[in-house]
Amino acid sequence: MKTSIIIIFLFLAGCATLPTNPNFEVKAGETVGIYIEIPENLTHTFIGTTIFNNFEKDYPIQWDLEAYAYKSISQSLKNAGFKVINLKETNVSYKNLKELLIVKDKKWFINPKNKDTFNTLQKLGVKSAIYFNTAKTVAYIQCGMSNCTDFYSKSYGMFTRSFLGIKSHTAIAAFDNGIIITNPLALMQFTNPKTFPLKNFKPKDFKNISETDWDTVKNEILKYIDDFSSQLPNLMKNNKQVLEAN
Repeated sequence: MKTSIIIIFLFLAGCATLPTNPNFEVKAGETVGIYIEIPENLTHTFIGTTIFNNFEKDYPIQWDLEAYAYKSISQSLKNAGFKVINLKETNVSYKNLKELLIVKDKKWFINPKNKDTFNTLQKLGVKSAIYFNTAKTVAYIQCGMSNCTDFYSKSYGMFTRSFLGIKSHTAIAAFDNGIIITNPLALMQFTNPKTFPLKNFKPKDFKNISETDWDTVKNEILKYIDDFSSQLPNLMKNNKQVLEAN
């Protein structure tokens, strides 16, 4: 099964038109900063036939996804000849990276509130910064005669839709991941399928998922991280493309 990864520009509130990214190339030997923040708790979101059946449950299962994602991303970049630096070991934060760029006159500019973050990246010689964090994600869309309803998962984990006792389970890779280029200024964010149907998945107790059952979900999420990592070297030299990964 192929997964398409589409790169689009990040939508910024209040901006009707987004800038077109300039041409850029991060060359082998240049530095790429990586900021990863993934909490350990995963979530099972259950939507039943009526709202009275709905529930959301967190599971404190230790997958150490943060370390896994950093290793996967950094190794992919190193193999392509880039230098990497862990931005989480600096004074850079996810929020400041996420809000580093603003739009003015249809161009990207440094957000004055985050100028210190940009200066830190400059001092570290960071040509590109990659951020990777959990984020609320649409897990299921249900459409009726007149409208559609979006159901969300607040974090990575699993989404279950149950109607009249018939259940379907989906692994959710609820992540916010993107790339910032520091010179020239550019911004990309990934919008791609983050839901993965779990065929023939039948947990013994859907209200108390076992660690063995969670392993099936984990495998899908790890594959998502590895697919994302494998695309990064190519994206260091192009800003508009649709990539297909097996």
